[in-house]
Amino acid sequence: MIDASVYQMLRGLIVIVVPIQSMIINGTRQYRHHYLGIFLIVSGILFVSIASTNSTQAKSEGNTTLGILILISAQFFHGLFFVIEEKILS
Repeated sequence: MIDASVYQMLRGLIVIVVPIQSMIINGTRQYRHHYLGIFLIVSGILFVSIASTNSTQAKSEGNTTLGILILISAQFFHGLFFVIEEKILS
């Protein structure tokens, strides 16, 4: 439903998901530079997502928005595996 290049860029969402879930589940602390990095990654992912949904090729190939939503939900579950693994091993 989305291009391979968009898929690879949106996989960077895992860098955002893991620290947020780790703060909630493991109680880890994030510092200012972590939040700056998360902000920069979120802005990049927003630009890629908006550009991919607005492209004319994406409109002719299928439902890009649904593909992006499916990928984002998959990243939340994938990040949860990392956090649970960290919790079990510590």
